[in-house]
Amino acid sequence: MNLRIKKIEFSEDRIWDSLVSDSLETTIFATSLFLKSSNEKFDRYLIYKGNQLKAGIYFPTDGNNNIIISDLIIYSGILFYNDINQRLVNKLNEHFIITESIIDFLNSKYSKINFTIYNINDVRPFLWKNYHSTKSKKFKLSIEYTSLLNIEELFLKKNDYDNNLFLNMDNKRQKDIKKAMIEKEDYFFNDQGNIKSFVKSYEKMMINNKVIISKKNIANIEKLLKNLLKKSKANIFELIDKKTKKILYFCVFVYFKNEACYLFGSGDREIMTRFSTTYCLWESFKFMSNFGIKKINLEGVNSPNRGQFKMSLGGNLKKYYNFEFI
Repeated sequence: MNLRIKKIEFSEDRIWDSLVSDSLETTIFATSLFLKSSNEKFDRYLIYKGNQLKAGIYFPTDGNNNIIISDLIIYSGILFYNDINQRLVNKLNEHFIITESIIDFLNSKYSKINFTIYNINDVRPFLWKNYHSTKSKKFKLSIEYTSLLNIEELFLKKNDYDNNLFLNMDNKRQKDIKKAMIEKEDYFFNDQGNIKSFVKSYEKMMINNKVIISKKNIANIEKLLKNLLKKSKANIFELIDKKTKKILYFCVFVYFKNEACYLFGSGDREIMTRFSTTYCLWESFKFMSNFGIKKINLEGVNSPNRGQFKMSLGGNLKKYYNFEFI
């Protein structure tokens, strides 16, 4: 197959976003809005067969010919043009060949390759790179997981305890929500949270957790949220204690089509509780369901504490993959 791989410029965002909207492999992180708003370095390429657009690929870089993992551009990806008239056997074969060509191209152009792809069905081209060589570099594949929640039922406004989302949660989360219903007059749920307040809380939480986060990264988060909120592609949710006027918990979701992705969560460990975290998320789910969101990606269940909490909300596991060429 004679393929042409072309780097995309900012002036070609319309072509890129058309592919992003059409592709079955897409996420919010692929959109021009998110990529530009992140203020991170990234590259994008379009893959053509003759004059026909077949696919695209995007990923963060360090600006020095290295493909890297990013704190904000969480997923990279190969986006295939969705040709609904193509036979399945032909489609799978073509995707395989395109992926092989992309791998060869990236290997020739970048010194290091380390990226995480969210939606990918066929990882064989990565696993088979230099398959028969004992000396050449190969891809190391690491499986990662996230949890997906279906919140579609919440739109029907049934009793809070009478839907599958609630019924699938573990006992602790259910008790938190029942407690919240009893004590809800003591709390205020705000769907228009303040960026500055959230960023201040997030930075404090990182420091308390002994995680180094630079002023530049904080500024990037602030810029990202400002741009996403301006385009109605995100919400900062807050749970506030009415008596103390203090914010118990923040959660930030970004939107693409009918799916939301959990981008950030933050709370002051001195005042936040398991209950306040659960209640803030629960009210967020109900809010988002009213605006056509049907699925929640809780983004990552890859560490024990965070993973256990997110899985206790009753979602389904989804695999995605990190590929490092070493």
